[in-house]
Amino acid sequence: MSILSGSLALMAIQRLAKDLKLDNISRYVLIVTSITLILSFSLTVVTADILFTGILLLYICILIEGRKPVTCALLGAILYFTKSYGFVFFLISFSAFYLRASTLKQYAIGIFAFLILGSPWISLITLKYQRLTIGTAAEYNLALSHPDNKNLLILKPFFPPPNSTALSAWEDPYLMIDKT
Repeated sequence: MSILSGSLALMAIQRLAKDLKLDNISRYVLIVTSITLILSFSLTVVTADILFTGILLLYICILIEGRKPVTCALLGAILYFTKSYGFVFFLISFSAFYLRASTLKQYAIGIFAFLILGSPWISLITLKYQRLTIGTAAEYNLALSHPDNKNLLILKPFFPPPNSTALSAWEDPYLMIDKT
């Protein structure tokens, strides 16, 4: 999966370089440098960051074209499904671009499509945690820096899974946070 994510990121970098009309030497240097960095990162770290980066760069390419609000919304929803801060990033970047450069109708279509695509996941995790939320990663990461929270997976790696169907405690690390 990391290699596929890296390939997506490289394709998006190449497309962005072309859209920005970089000369051939600059484009070549950018691609060679990117290959080195992405290959190194994707083979040594297991994370969704490379996938997020590839989708983000593709989203920026489509956003710059300015004619495809539903495609932007689809990529924005995928950004959100990859990392929860993709939700806020999409809303801010899409709003900044489309409210400045396009009609209100295109903006409304894009926001509506994004909310339709993202709302099933938001509904599911809202029901699970009994409060309106778009994700729990921020709370877990904030808890990492809190000195009183000793129940984090990084500090104690051998926790039981959170439910009977889970393979690992990493399935839902939010449950390890002391919320008192």
